[in-house]
Amino acid sequence: MLKSLISKQKGCFEHINNKTSFMKNNIIVSLFFGVVLSFNYFGCTKDKEVDCSDGKCDPVLKVNSKLKFDGQALVIGDFYKYNDTLEIRFLRVNYMFSPLTLDDTSLGDAFHFDFTNKNINKANAELGSTILEKQINKSSSVSLSYGVGLPQKLNNSRPEDFLSTHPLSNQSLYWASWSSYIFAQFEGYVKNKNTGEELSFTYHTGGNESYKFKRIPFVKNFQPSTTNTVNINCDLRKVFSRDGVNFDIMANLQNHATGSTAVSQYIMENLLNAHEFILE
Repeated sequence: MLKSLISKQKGCFEHINNKTSFMKNNIIVSLFFGVVLSFNYFGCTKDKEVDCSDGKCDPVLKVNSKLKFDGQALVIGDFYKYNDTLEIRFLRVNYMFSPLTLDDTSLGDAFHFDFTNKNINKANAELGSTILEKQINKSSSVSLSYGVGLPQKLNNSRPEDFLSTHPLSNQSLYWASWSSYIFAQFEGYVKNKNTGEELSFTYHTGGNESYKFKRIPFVKNFQPSTTNTVNINCDLRKVFSRDGVNFDIMANLQNHATGSTAVSQYIMENLLNAHEFILE
């Protein structure tokens, strides 16, 4: 009986030793794999470090142009309230925009904003048109410069002076009789809400005297390695009003002239100030 008891106790000790040994082995194996995984983690992390040399992490700037009337997306052909008596609808809207510069970084020397065949419905009007999308070697800006029309050096050129990919190569945008590009075209109708009468209006401007330029504060930060979107909003209400007073459209239905006329100056000065620049 004593032998049997000793045998059982010996078996228990062996079991405990085996179990202890098994646990030790498990701990050692766990520690081993933990070390291996740690090396793999740090090794992988190192391998995945982003290479930002040669401007690879520079932000991408996307610029959209949008047309509005009284803050609403403007749809070509739709009527909008002009005053208590008149409604207005636009059938053609286009103009030159030159240049576009962030601080001293040029984003483009000239653009032609043409909404006539783009803003054909509300969805398109709200979406706007992308005029450029490019990487910029800048992380921030403090100012933005732009103009409406064309500066004298560009306006004294002719379509044949430009490559076919440049907006100023378009012959239809140049009027030889003016020796000038067309700076802006606004065409449409005004309707008397009381009588239903509709009258057409036409405003065409050009000539070096019509060019307007300004620099504005634009203190912004641009996120690296991602697309930063700037919306250029032009509100036509501001083109046809100043200091809360609407342009007397019924008394000035037509203007097809260079910047020497008062109407051309009024429209181009207002067009310059009708823009806002919003970074999403």
